Amino acid sequence: MKIQGLKQLDQNSYDSISISEDRAVISGKEIKTVPLMARFSDELRGKTDKEIQNLIVDQFLDYSRISYVSDDYSRLRGNVVYAGTEPGRLLILNDVADEEMKAKILEKYIKSRRAFLYNNCNNTYSLMINYGKTSSYCITREGTIKFNLSKTGKDLTEFEIPFIEEFLDYVFGSETITMETHENKGIEDGVYLVGNNKRVIVAVINKDIMKKIEEHNERCEKERLERETAMKLQMKMEGF
Repeated sequence: MKIQGLKQLDQNSYDSISISEDRAVISGKEIKTVPLMARFSDELRGKTDKEIQNLIVDQFLDYSRISYVSDDYSRLRGNVVYAGTEPGRLLILNDVADEEMKAKILEKYIKSRRAFLYNNCNNTYSLMINYGKTSSYCITREGTIKFNLSKTGKDLTEFEIPFIEEFLDYVFGSETITMETHENKGIEDGVYLVGNNKRVIVAVINKDIMKKIEEHNERCEKERLERETAMKLQMKMEGF
């Protein structure tokens, strides 16, 4: 397998990695520094093309917080998988990503997104649904914490469903969610999800998001009734 840009890979100074069946191209500036005694490229010697592909992907994932993943199809290149990082690094897999490799990338993205959710707090969030199999998150210039969800056909991609539940529980806690009409009438079905002094902008409420909102509110109501029952029992025991 031909590899272009080994020095950038060894120095972890690359901007992008593009891998195809017989070639890997690592782009970025080479840093003038003292040669490393142990180099990552040494691990690639004697390996098969598939082993090299996996080792390079692992190297990218080990040193990256993934903020963007996409699984697309190109008539020219076949199945193309993208994984991006917040600093702007990009991994491109041109028709070489098997299910195991995709699962590995997706697992890292899910962990990175969960860490981002719990390490960033604001009063305003945004949940958007993409048109294809692309998922990402970011903080906008206005300070809104934004999550773009992946869609397969008309439904959200399966891995997004648990995240919606986790997201709603984190943002709204034990408070019920109220839906208010979105101020921007140009956005179809747009609403604000309000509660716990937080607001979530949702451009389109699909059945998956609606179901998780209903489940969240049902749990909150059940917990409220349980607290009231426990309080009444406690007061009765104390003679009130």
